[in-house]
Order: sequence, then C-alpha cells, then structure tokens
Amino acid sequence: MTIIIQKIYTLLKYVFVVVPIVAGLDKFTNILTDWSQYLNPIMTDMLSGHHRPYRANSKPTSVLIK
Repeated sequence: MTIIIQKIYTLLKYVFVVVPIVAGLDKFTNILTDWSQYLNPIMTDMLSGHHRPYRANSKPTSVLIK
C-alpha cells in the first residue's frame, strides 16, 4: 500500500509543482505557446503597442505565484 501512495505522491508532485513552474518559465522562451496572444487587446491599445516590456515585467511575478 505504501508503494501506491508513494507513486500517487510523486505524480501529484509533478502535476502541481513542476508543471506550473515549467509553464511559468515558458513565458520567457515561448517554446510551448506564443504568450503574446494572451494579452488583452484593450491593454495593448492602452500601452500603445509596447506590450513586450509590460509582459517582461510581469513574468517573474507569474512564475513566483505559480
């Protein structure tokens, strides 16, 4: 029974710890997806097309939150 619990714990550790960190770090590399499409167009208009610096400042925070 303890082997099953250990396997479940390992699976949960990867799903709830490693996967969100990898997804957060992907915002720096854009390997998994193009994160620029997730910025609201209204925000892009308000920032006058300067959304790259805005996203760069929010990346470390989103990695820490996840």
